Amino acid sequence: MVLTTIDNRPNMVWMEQCTNTLIWQLSFKNSPMYHLYLNDMANVTVRDLDIHVDIEKQKEILATGGWLSPEGIPMFPLNTDGIDPSGINILIENVTITNYDDAVAVKPNNGGSAMSPCTENVLVRNVQVNVGVGMSIGSVPPNPLVNWYVHENTRPSNAKASLTHWPMRLL
Repeated sequence: MVLTTIDNRPNMVWMEQCTNTLIWQLSFKNSPMYHLYLNDMANVTVRDLDIHVDIEKQKEILATGGWLSPEGIPMFPLNTDGIDPSGINILIENVTITNYDDAVAVKPNNGGSAMSPCTENVLVRNVQVNVGVGMSIGSVPPNPLVNWYVHENTRPSNAKASLTHWPMRLL
């Protein structure tokens, strides 16, 4: 991994403009970039997943570039997000995510989206985040998110707890 602004790493799974989709009982390990990128989707259920990044290997990579704090916390994300959805009517539940990045990073739908003009009706519940940032909501402009709800999630050891608000509701 080269720590530059140019990044050509693939996502482990990339789905785009799919409807009535069930992603169920899978394990993902050490994706080069996002583990599950769901772009411009409609009626999606993501359930019973385990997403795991080898934290010690990430620390080794970051330490070689000077991107590890004295406390051993990464200061530069490797963009190994767990689940990055956008679209309408999305349910994410019963998921365990271990990474040093966003567990669930809900993205806005940008102009020209087929499924919905903005990301809306998202429910995230019963997600356990181990050594991760937690939830990111609408971190990428320009369009807003509508009807977003996070419920009954745990974060025993978040790397950047100050960026996480649990539970949260955005209407």
